[in-house]
Amino acid sequence: KVLAIVLQKIESEIFIDKIYRKLRLERYTVFTKHDCILCKESEYVEVKKIVSQELLNIGLKFKLS
Repeated sequence: KVLAIVLQKIESEIFIDKIYRKLRLERYTVFTKHDCILCKESEYVEVKKIVSQELLNIGLKFKLS
């Protein structure tokens, strides 16, 4: 139970505090859903690039779709 709470806090810090906030500051139309960022199809390439860079900045290995 404690581990689940810790993991949720880490996920929130990454996706809400870092990625979502940065995207909103850059005026992208985005929404979050758990560990996902939803965006307009027309902004997909730019958003994916920012998400990738933010994940790399914190040293995570990942695969985006």
